[in-house]
Amino acid sequence: MESGGHVDVAHCAMGGYRRRMELKDRITVAPGIRGGKPCIKGTRIAVYDVLEYLAGGMTEDQILKDFPNLTQDDIRACLSFAAARERRLLDERMQQHEQNPADVEPWAKVKKDILDDR
Repeated sequence: MESGGHVDVAHCAMGGYRRRMELKDRITVAPGIRGGKPCIKGTRIAVYDVLEYLAGGMTEDQILKDFPNLTQDDIRACLSFAAARERRLLDERMQQHEQNPADVEPWAKVKKDILDDR
């Protein structure tokens, strides 16, 4: 979906997110912003950046202090976006395997590769 030059990421559902907010309310993709990476709406802060901060050991409070224009909901949206994307990629991989078992690595191999990347 496009609106004002932005592509809203509307295909991901928030699942059990307590406010049932849709990701499109928080995460956008715009070709001219951060090279088209998914960003927090109204900022140039990429989802990837927030995930890296969290993975690096920063707490939500530290991120919010360093980026006062972000909210706790923005951080949760980044986590939900990453989870939904991961689920979608795994589902696609499994579908490919079911349709063409010889062309796609078996699920056990894919799962092992994912776990080895940790």
